[in-house]
Amino acid sequence: MSRIVGGALVGGATLAGVVMGSGVAQAEIAPGNYVSQDLLYGFLPMPESNVTVVGNQYLSDFYGLGPVLAEYFISPTPNGGIIHSGSDPVSQWMIRREVTKTPTGYYGTYIQYGVPMGNFILTETPRRANQPG
Repeated sequence: MSRIVGGALVGGATLAGVVMGSGVAQAEIAPGNYVSQDLLYGFLPMPESNVTVVGNQYLSDFYGLGPVLAEYFISPTPNGGIIHSGSDPVSQWMIRREVTKTPTGYYGTYIQYGVPMGNFILTETPRRANQPG
């Protein structure tokens, strides 16, 4: 009887180790050049901004006017990523954009202070002359 119980414990521990070690594959925002746009309240378009993604950094200019003025971080999720201003949870609560992959780039929600404020579009594009990077 003790062999059966011991075998069950060893088998259970092995199975739990395999399940815990498998992890979840995480997607990320692909490096490249993009154009981003916020749609406040889902319909009010804000001006487009040029964006360059390098690693886990999201570099954006101010409404397409020139040099990089905003640097954000990207946290990968299973379907895309979360773009936020800092690594601490408070900054992620203040302003973040949760995006998922689409055929033309990424689409998601713009969230401010925990309240969804609108939609966010990130479209892949060739590098423009005034684009950062």
